[in-house]
Amino acid sequence: MCFGPPYSRFVIDKFVPLFSVIIGELICLIGIVIGTYTGRQSVAGPAIQAFLLDVGVQTAQIANRSAIYTIAPKARNRVNTAFMVCIFAGQLTGTAVGNASYARGGWIQSGSASVGFIGVSLLSCFIKGPWETGWFGWRGGWNLRRRDLGPKPGKQEKGSSATDVEMEAGEDKPASKDDGQEAATESKVVAQESGLAEETMTTKRSSEGQQTRRDASSV
Repeated sequence: MCFGPPYSRFVIDKFVPLFSVIIGELICLIGIVIGTYTGRQSVAGPAIQAFLLDVGVQTAQIANRSAIYTIAPKARNRVNTAFMVCIFAGQLTGTAVGNASYARGGWIQSGSASVGFIGVSLLSCFIKGPWETGWFGWRGGWNLRRRDLGPKPGKQEKGSSATDVEMEAGEDKPASKDDGQEAATESKVVAQESGLAEETMTTKRSSEGQQTRRDASSV
């Protein structure tokens, strides 16, 4: 439970599900090999096997669920039902083969059967690439990083970078002669308007002073 959320954030959300499935299968393979071929000497082998098997299965299950839900987003219940039926059939098959192998050859033969199952699972992962649309092949490349995440931060496309360079060049371009003439004309207009405003205020003040003197003389 504690392993799932950080793994989903740093691995599942950044890489294709096939990458996580392969990692999970390899973890299971390591655990089964350790438990199978050291189980007769120490109980630590089966304990390590149980731990690594649980981690590997959870890793693969998280990746598989994130993959199947993209098949038909509007039919998730039906897709999940088919997925769980396949898992249940695989568990029944593995249990039957494991019991028969243990009855015939004991612990090592039963564990060797599990190693064979993991090998077949890894082979099925390697015969089809992450971007292949058919049943097998590697068309589309070997890139394991998801392509729906967009470019990394700090990286821009060529077209956008060229446009940005042109805009920056336009901003840094020195002012032309026409720009200087327009600025001078605007400053003259502003100066004339300010001068007219001052003259209007002076006229108004003088008229107010004359009216005040008239009122005083009449009194």
